[in-house]
Amino acid sequence: MLPSFCVSVLPYVSPQELNAQLNEQFQSKHAALHESLTLSRIRAAKKGILAAGRRAGIELSSVAYAYVYLEELVLNNRISNAAQLPLISACALRLAHKFNGNPAVVLRVSLDEAIEEAFGVSKAQLRRTEFRVFGLLEFGLHVPPADVLVHY
Repeated sequence: MLPSFCVSVLPYVSPQELNAQLNEQFQSKHAALHESLTLSRIRAAKKGILAAGRRAGIELSSVAYAYVYLEELVLNNRISNAAQLPLISACALRLAHKFNGNPAVVLRVSLDEAIEEAFGVSKAQLRRTEFRVFGLLEFGLHVPPADVLVHY
């Protein structure tokens, strides 16, 4: 044994087991949330936000704001089940773009079309739900910069 070496041994865990363990830990830490809201589903919603944002060509800061809005809605128990997650994620992205987006920048693709492709949410559904999500955020789109910078 060499005294100057420090060794760690980590057992192999399959991705499915790791995913299940992370979801379990998330559920135990946030027991008040609906059981269908798993960490995997929240991460998938964030990937959808990023995909729609990249497709439309919006600023990364708007995507970061959408992440903060989605996390705020989830952690404040404003989403009652996972079935609402795609629609609410899409609305969070749209609100973030309206609040933070640069109107002078020309989008590669319409944001509504990018959202429809990423989440399967129609423009009509998006328009009907957007104000409700704005209300769930308590009409507060200003968030501390430290909360947004974490997502860059």
